[in-house]
Amino acid sequence: MLPKRSGFEVLEALQGRISTPVIVLSARTELPARLRSFQDGAVDFVPKPFFMEELVARIRSRLAIVETAPHRKLTFADVVMDLDSREVLCGDVPVDLTAHEFNVLVFLLQREGRAMSREQIAEHALPEAGERSERTVDSHLSRIRKKLGPKAGLHIKTVWGIGYRYSASL
Repeated sequence: MLPKRSGFEVLEALQGRISTPVIVLSARTELPARLRSFQDGAVDFVPKPFFMEELVARIRSRLAIVETAPHRKLTFADVVMDLDSREVLCGDVPVDLTAHEFNVLVFLLQREGRAMSREQIAEHALPEAGERSERTVDSHLSRIRKKLGPKAGLHIKTVWGIGYRYSASL
């Protein structure tokens, strides 16, 4: 019931892109809405009307869990990607990936060994409002390979006629 998008659309857009826990505050209290909120990535659901003290307590509780959780990292070759800080190191050298490049690389790494079409990559790793053409995906992957260097870049395979695949082994 937000002005331009539904809360579900916002949750879907955020899913997998942020590490901050999302608490849904809604007047929609029916079970399907609650379940969909969790399915779309919410960590908690608070129905309206609510007590402000309870909302603050829930926020503090969720933030405490995030602060004590270990950083989520993906590694391959000599590359370390910190999903929380969004920092990338190749060896000990920082790699400056754009937000879109970072999202594309994470998307492929999380689907190791699976051929992903350019359309799937664009749909899941690039913003809905931005450019999502096949050529855009190709450009992102080309820049990612260059920035990672020849050793790590070889792990991203072109699957002719389909798209791309991350492979842990060369």
